Amino acid sequence: MIKALLLTGPVLLCALSPVFLNEYDIPSEPNRIRSPAGEFSARFEYGTGTSEFIPIARFQLFDRSDRSLYVKEDFKHTLFDIADNGRVVGINFDGPVSGRAKLHFYDPEGRETGVAEIKFLSVRQFSRDGSVYGVLDGVNGLRLFNAAGSALYNLGPATGFCLSRDGRSVALVRDQKIVLYRDDAKIGQIPIVIPFIRGLKISADGRRLGFIDRKNLYLYDFQTVEQLGHYREQDPELNFITLDMNDEGVTLAGLDRDPGRGKPGRHERGIVYLLDEQASIRWQETVDYPSWDITLPAVEFTKDNRFQVKTDRAIREYGY
Repeated sequence: MIKALLLTGPVLLCALSPVFLNEYDIPSEPNRIRSPAGEFSARFEYGTGTSEFIPIARFQLFDRSDRSLYVKEDFKHTLFDIADNGRVVGINFDGPVSGRAKLHFYDPEGRETGVAEIKFLSVRQFSRDGSVYGVLDGVNGLRLFNAAGSALYNLGPATGFCLSRDGRSVALVRDQKIVLYRDDAKIGQIPIVIPFIRGLKISADGRRLGFIDRKNLYLYDFQTVEQLGHYREQDPELNFITLDMNDEGVTLAGLDRDPGRGKPGRHERGIVYLLDEQASIRWQETVDYPSWDITLPAVEFTKDNRFQVKTDRAIREYGY
């Protein structure tokens, strides 16, 4: 067991008391990508090319038990996404200068079911159930497709977005507001002071919306658009990085410690919070990591009353 992840000194601020369950290393697999919950994964091999975006020659999809489902020897796409229902989108991306891309949708047996053109590829995301695929097109706005690749609707310009588990609820960032939709019907909007949102999440049951900027975490009722809670981080060195929410009103947040450029201890230690539905901290714990990027520490609820904290080397699981 490596020492890449060290969690010490829990502070129990209320009755919510997570307990450590397991820790495991993250294997280094540069040519393997997994779906969000790890239900499926793909191994791939690049072909030949002279550009930054080299086509993938060989693509092989596996289920959670590592059973091979299909192999494509002429995949040819430069990027791809995998959903937790086995759906795959292969992307022919021209690169960041032109931004053009062509999406190819595949069913769990590897059959191509649809194709779509994107004028300028930006953020993209499957809903957790794999039924909806959202793509932020810098020219045409946020476009939603069903799993087979048929266009559902376009919600217009945005700088970021997130989907609910079933893909029917959407929150998008536009100018100085977050706009909420159910299907293609607008529910309401939330004004924001800082348009740079670091994380945006809809709870699995679709009842709540959470979002973070560098120093603040906000919770809202998705249907009434009423604010449920707000937490502002008072430690000048701590900044919000990631968040997740479950269906029981609990929010999980990861923060990184940054004393400032050139100072010791920068991006070496963070903290994890569990917050209640009013955004009050119920539990917290420190996390150390040997190396850092803007996604760490990553936090995620994995199943009922369980969550995980992830660095670049290891995952630590908790239950409560």
